[in-house]
Amino acid sequence: MAKVPKINRKRKTDDMGHGAPNQSGARTLREEGRPTFLGQSKADRIRALDAQGMSCADIARELGLSYQHVYNTLKRAPVRPETVTVGPDGRIVIPVQYRRTLQIEPGDEVRLKIENGELRVIGKRAAIEQAQALVRKFVPEGISLVDELIAERRAEAAKEDGPG
Repeated sequence: MAKVPKINRKRKTDDMGHGAPNQSGARTLREEGRPTFLGQSKADRIRALDAQGMSCADIARELGLSYQHVYNTLKRAPVRPETVTVGPDGRIVIPVQYRRTLQIEPGDEVRLKIENGELRVIGKRAAIEQAQALVRKFVPEGISLVDELIAERRAEAAKEDGPG
């Protein structure tokens, strides 16, 4: 009878250091021949697997981490600076972590701005929030611009209809 390796439940490895089968039955990185990230931090491993398109749950299973740890690393932590190469036609590829953070989808328009010698890419949501904040500075508290606009339009319509 073949010897079954003892699984270390805390580290999700067997006594030879190989990953234990995960609950979904998916193969581990080593079994698939993908790099095992020796010498990298947990966060670096999480980001590398995310860049390959793995879900938070799959990354958590693969690395033996809690889902919350993976989620916080990807979604809540600030995006680290990254170097990208400008292509021959002047294009750059925005890394996936940046697109997710800015909520940019393929085909979306973004706003570009140079500020203090830096190129800033502003997603639609952030641009709307900036515009709202700018307008809010000039509108007294308790005033609804929407209500005022509707009242003006009704008054104009009433003038056009005339008395009769």
